[in-house]
Amino acid sequence: MITVTVYKNRDNTIDLEMRADGQAQNITGTTRMVLTIGDTVIDSQFFANAFDWSTNGASGQLTLSLGQLNAILAMRNATYRATLDFYDATYTSGLRWGNGLQVKIAE
Repeated sequence: MITVTVYKNRDNTIDLEMRADGQAQNITGTTRMVLTIGDTVIDSQFFANAFDWSTNGASGQLTLSLGQLNAILAMRNATYRATLDFYDATYTSGLRWGNGLQVKIAE
């Protein structure tokens, strides 16, 4: 299980390498991402600045910028199970990228 920490009111980013079968995957063709942390849904259609898959997406890197989002600021400091869904031309209904993600919300 991967645990990442989001610091409220901070500009820290989280860099994730998206891998399948042990290889980093090119994610530049992604059209949408949805990160669900507990009951909180962060959708790139509404929070485009929270997700960056184009800068280093060819090498499989997803950068998340979550610390300033109101949805995060409203969450209590705790660790939550999270899911990440990718959408592109092939996976129009979404592709769940693993289930082993936890997000810790901290001050």
